[in-house]
Amino acid sequence: MISLLLVIAMGCGNDSDTPDSSPTPSPCPSQVEIGVLIDQTGVASEYMAPIEMAITDLTKYYNDNGLIPGALLGLVFYDDQSDPARAIPGYDFLKSQGAGVFITTSPLPVPILKQRLRQDGNIMFTLSSEPNQFAGTDRVFAAGQTQADWEIQTLMDWILEHDWDWISNGPARIGIVALLADNYQRAIF
Repeated sequence: MISLLLVIAMGCGNDSDTPDSSPTPSPCPSQVEIGVLIDQTGVASEYMAPIEMAITDLTKYYNDNGLIPGALLGLVFYDDQSDPARAIPGYDFLKSQGAGVFITTSPLPVPILKQRLRQDGNIMFTLSSEPNQFAGTDRVFAAGQTQADWEIQTLMDWILEHDWDWISNGPARIGIVALLADNYQRAIF
């Protein structure tokens, strides 16, 4: 989310090489709509609720504190129900509501929407992805962990180095419960 806000904020600066002493109106729109494709009622909705709250709270924090001069952030949500068939209708709905920047919590819409994002000149941030999803596009950005195997490896290293007396207790036994529903979980396990 922070990288998303940096992109928006960078678009609001003075592009001139020379400092301008006269005040000029901000070129930024008064409201920047962010479209969020998120599961609100489907199989992952229980797990997406805290993410939706975090996106909402962070947006409110940025607006309340004026962290992007001349711009207010707005959010429009679309319930994609973790169904790839809802990616295009969701994108079209969010776009019709004024969104030009998009967030998805699932990797499923990314390959479906790459071409539309390019054609429309819009960008998307994905919170769950694979590196190959970024191939052939300059419109999709990672806002989450893209190297899942690194996440697990560093966790295992940390457990071995900081939390387990393997000399006295023997090898660490780690139990993992996983829903192998998307590429992120499959990449880990």
